[in-house]
Amino acid sequence: MLGFVLGPMVEENLRRALQVSEGDPTIFFTRPISLSFLIATALILVAMIFPAVRKRYKKASESS
Repeated sequence: MLGFVLGPMVEENLRRALQVSEGDPTIFFTRPISLSFLIATALILVAMIFPAVRKRYKKASESS
C-alpha cells in the first residue's frame, strides 16, 4: 500500500533529479545523502536475503 501511494512521487522526483543532472545517473553516487540511502538500502536487502540463503545452504549440506 505504501509503495502504491509513494511510487508516483518517487518516480517524479527521480525524473526531476535526472533532468537536473542532464541524464547522468552518477549524481546518486556522488552526493553524500543519496549515497548513504543507497548503501543503507543495499545493507537492508543483504540482511533480509542472507538468513534465507544461509538456511538453504545449511539444509542442502545436511541432506548430502
